[in-house]
Amino acid sequence: MWPSQERWGAETTRLGFTLVPNLLFRLNAHEQTKDYERINPTEMIVLLTILSHWINPQAQPYPGIERIARYTNLSGRHVRRAIHSLVAKKYLTIHRQGDMDSRRNSFSFRPIIERLAEVAKILAEGH
Repeated sequence: MWPSQERWGAETTRLGFTLVPNLLFRLNAHEQTKDYERINPTEMIVLLTILSHWINPQAQPYPGIERIARYTNLSGRHVRRAIHSLVAKKYLTIHRQGDMDSRRNSFSFRPIIERLAEVAKILAEGH
C-alpha cells in the first residue's frame, strides 16, 4: 500500500492524487521571495488544479479555463487573472496550440520548478 493510500484510503486515491513538493507551500515565507512574487490563495488553488492534470511527466497538462473554474468554484475571469498573474510572476508558462477554432493551451511548470530548485539550494546552504 502506498503512503497516500494509508493516509487517505485506497478508495479515495483510486482516481489519482497530486504530488506537490512542500517547498511550494513554503515559497511565500522564504526571505528572498519578494512581495510581488508571492502566490495568493486564488493563484495557489488554480496552480494546484492545473498540477492535478499533470498526469504524464513527459507531457504538459492542458485543462481548459472552464474545467479549472468548475474544479475551483471560481469564475472563468478569476481563473484567467490567476493564470496571467502566475505567468507574470514567472511561475508558469502557457503554450498555445492549434488554430483559433481548435485552440487549446498547455501549461509548463518549468519556471516554478527552476525557482523551487533555486530556493532549495539556498536552504541547503543554510541561508
